[in-house]
Amino acid sequence: MGGVAGGPGGRLFISVAGPDRPWARWVADRLGRSGFVVEYDEWDWPAGSSFIGRMDAALATADRMVAIVSPHYFDPATYGRAEHEAALTRAQQRDGFLVPVLVAACEPSPLLARLSHVDLVGCDEREAERRLVTGLHGPRRPGATDQIPCPGPVSVTITTSGGGVPSPKPATAGPPPFPGRGSDAGPREAVTVLHLPGLRVGREDSAVDVEELLGSWGLSR
Repeated sequence: MGGVAGGPGGRLFISVAGPDRPWARWVADRLGRSGFVVEYDEWDWPAGSSFIGRMDAALATADRMVAIVSPHYFDPATYGRAEHEAALTRAQQRDGFLVPVLVAACEPSPLLARLSHVDLVGCDEREAERRLVTGLHGPRRPGATDQIPCPGPVSVTITTSGGGVPSPKPATAGPPPFPGRGSDAGPREAVTVLHLPGLRVGREDSAVDVEELLGSWGLSR
């Protein structure tokens, strides 16, 4: 993996303290699968190599160093401490060179604490891989097919029947007002009268004209 130059994701060097090597293997594997060229001593440095010499060469050729950070990483008895101190010196010259990957809760050194990190503590494997790959590849702008949810009230647009200018209508608005009786449509402009001449009431064989009936009662229509 470390013998191949270049790579679409860049070249990475994995720095780890001995007790955290299972994490280093997992991180190196996932980053290698996502397009990075990863140099990791267990896989790339043959027996008999000078550890310090290889480490210096790796730091000189890597685009970034991934530090597997836990309490072990700051133990003076591990090479991890020497590696991260060397990387911090280089990080002061190259912004973004050192990427801490936190795998256990710990108190980082003051210089390391200033750097943004990838936090894998408490994650399941799927979430840990997502955070790791996203953190190393970096953020991206949404694409044309990405849907960004609206953080405010959702609204819809309606158009007048006459083809006028569309007007916004809140999705939470109530139903439109009833236009018939009881509406606030204002005063009527006209009244329609229905006239029924020759109106008769009663059975068909003894029907009485309404006008005659009202007259017999002393009433008029």
